[in-house]
Amino acid sequence: YGPLPGGAGSAVLAGHIASGGIDGAFRRLDRLEPGDPVEVALSDGRLLRFVVTDTVQVGKAELPFDELFARSGPPKLALITCGGEFDDAVGASDENVVVFASVV
Repeated sequence: YGPLPGGAGSAVLAGHIASGGIDGAFRRLDRLEPGDPVEVALSDGRLLRFVVTDTVQVGKAELPFDELFARSGPPKLALITCGGEFDDAVGASDENVVVFASVV
């Protein structure tokens, strides 16, 4: 639905904190702060550089979908993983960590 990283609008990348007891790619996503660098390697070998503008933790029902899935405007990046309390009965967390970043 959305653009590739570097395209107009907001590119969304989602990843796990952990799976099967093994740390995932976004294990420390919640530690990113405004000004931190983020690099995205594309399949064509290009490396895109972004800078974090905001890190938020929100309930799954409160995700800012219009901002996350913007299809126009300046290139942005939204990184999403689970956050909050993990519910073993459901097998999921009750919140998400979202990091927003702008292209450098």
